[in-house]
Amino acid sequence: MSPNLSPATPVPAVRSHGRVDLCVQARNDGTGIARLRTSGCLKLLFPTGRDPLTAVLLNTSGGLTGGDDLGVMLDARAGAHLALTTQAAERIYKASHGTARVVNTITAQDGSTVMWLPQDTILFDASGLNRSLHCEVAPTATALLVEPVVFGRALSGEALRDISYTDRIHVTRDGAPLVSDAIHISGDAQAQLARAATAGGAGAMATLIYAAPDAGNRLDALRTAIGGGGAASSPRDGVICARLLAADSFELRRTLTRALTLLAGSALPPSWRL
Repeated sequence: MSPNLSPATPVPAVRSHGRVDLCVQARNDGTGIARLRTSGCLKLLFPTGRDPLTAVLLNTSGGLTGGDDLGVMLDARAGAHLALTTQAAERIYKASHGTARVVNTITAQDGSTVMWLPQDTILFDASGLNRSLHCEVAPTATALLVEPVVFGRALSGEALRDISYTDRIHVTRDGAPLVSDAIHISGDAQAQLARAATAGGAGAMATLIYAAPDAGNRLDALRTAIGGGGAASSPRDGVICARLLAADSFELRRTLTRALTLLAGSALPPSWRL
């Protein structure tokens, strides 16, 4: 046996690995696939619809835990319209070691529309997640991004006493920063979320970003749609940022559905309407 290897310190293996690389382009009959590669536990389904083209992401590993490594790359060429959602909520389970890592990247070229609409991410006690989303949006493109997260299942009386959760969203335009948002919760999430300055006892939250030439004209309507469930602002021209808070996933989804339908300007993918 090599002197550099010790049987007492095994190297943790990656439980699940998954990648998606999707490029879409405008065609005479709507939006079509220009490139598609999938590997590992991530798969894509394409139900009926080409304007926008709707993609449904599946994680066949049945959730995430420590050591998992997933990533999605989306590229919408000029004039293409793409909506990506997930088949169901993603569950982040108890980890015996490490955290799950998720890196997602979106490029929205001139005149394109990309809607990143995953369903809830549900965190369980003793889980770990390190996730990032980077979106490069052209000046004439539209990007609608949402990341909903639920802290345990309230109806089951679950309390998150020891988690590691980091979520970063970066939006750039012509390579320059447009939005940079980060959430980090470590340790007793229940106690931290109970603080008035953090979440006021909410059990679910969502970050929503809308980057588009008409963003400034949508702010008042978005605030009305959100109501008392959160707040929205326009930190600079061409972008709206909103944070939504709710007691549970049901209340969060009800508010999010109104807000997303307003900004999308059309019906959401079927999985959001079930």
